[in-house]
Amino acid sequence: MDKEAELLLSQMNCLEEDFFALSEDVKSSYDRVISSIDNFSEDVKKIDKEFESLTHLKREDYPFIIFCAGLQAFRQYFVTDFKERLTNQQAAKEVKGDKKERSVRNKTRYYCSIEKIVTNPVPFDTLEHDENIKTGISGSNHRTTCLGHYPELGYVFGTANIMTSTITKKEGLANIQTYHVKTEAITRDYHYKKTGVTVSRTSDKDFIYSKAHTSKMFEHCYNRIKDNPKKGIPALIAALAKEHEHLRSDEKSKQSLPFPFLSFTPEMAEALRDYGLDYINVKTIGKQAAYSYFVNLITEIIYYAYHIGKELQNVKKANDVKIDSIVKVRLRKIINVANVISTSTNLAVVIVGIFTGNSDLIRKLDIGGELVTTRNLSSSADFMIKVKEQYILSEMNKINLKV
Repeated sequence: MDKEAELLLSQMNCLEEDFFALSEDVKSSYDRVISSIDNFSEDVKKIDKEFESLTHLKREDYPFIIFCAGLQAFRQYFVTDFKERLTNQQAAKEVKGDKKERSVRNKTRYYCSIEKIVTNPVPFDTLEHDENIKTGISGSNHRTTCLGHYPELGYVFGTANIMTSTITKKEGLANIQTYHVKTEAITRDYHYKKTGVTVSRTSDKDFIYSKAHTSKMFEHCYNRIKDNPKKGIPALIAALAKEHEHLRSDEKSKQSLPFPFLSFTPEMAEALRDYGLDYINVKTIGKQAAYSYFVNLITEIIYYAYHIGKELQNVKKANDVKIDSIVKVRLRKIINVANVISTSTNLAVVIVGIFTGNSDLIRKLDIGGELVTTRNLSSSADFMIKVKEQYILSEMNKINLKV
């Protein structure tokens, strides 16, 4: 046999060996696939059971549940509850103390001195007006009509009103009207039913006496600061402080202030107020949500610190410490259980308050906390599903490699 035939025979033998080896590999892979398919359902159930066992709350997790639920309960009943509304006089005294205000304005248009800014009441509380002027402002609607009482717009319009002794009201969506305010000696008759005596009393009160221009009001404020900054800027600061003080006083009263940002018209502001959506309630709900989130965050930090401390005992370097997804899932469960406990008990307490007529218990309703709990439950469900899918996929790959 010549060399070419021997070489050809050798190549054929190699090809035959490669073919049989490839056949064995294909058969082995086929067997693994068949085995994986046959046992797929059982393997998934087994891995799922392992995952539930790993993420099941352990004895060491319960103190964190008690800690989180306890903090949530403390904040619900002592920190972020709906406070009892005060009368206008009580609210003013709480903010302003014993400081007295007295109306002393003259007819100088678009101007109020710094001294009078400090000592006069705010002009947008004025209800008295000339008979020839129909302002539509009353004691029941002046909070929703006068822009000086709006939480977000008050620092603009209210401050300008204070600097210029004016009052600006809103009609409908875009119609804004401004009036001049002065001090008048107003006489009123007071009738006493018990004695049948009628007594006339005269006192100085703010009085709307003519229409003004809103654009001129801002123009005079601007020119006052531009022409004489040494006096204009202190006047602006005093007016801003006066506006801030008045808003703080009014927000705690029974009428409170209009719903911020959504009160596009006085009618909408009044409608929202009738449904309980006014400034102080919205502020309380926001505080409830913020504090609830903060309590959950504190619990997370302490829980992670606890597990990091445990891991540090088993590693040589701090960089080797890792918080796996199993710990994160258990933490989500801790937060959810604690929030559900605090929210459900809070609702139970409020229901008891409703049926017993106990307003003190009803004011403990934790609306902001309930919103945070609902959001956490929703986001946690998606998070746990993703972690579970990744865990099952990882474990199935390990099984397939072993087969």
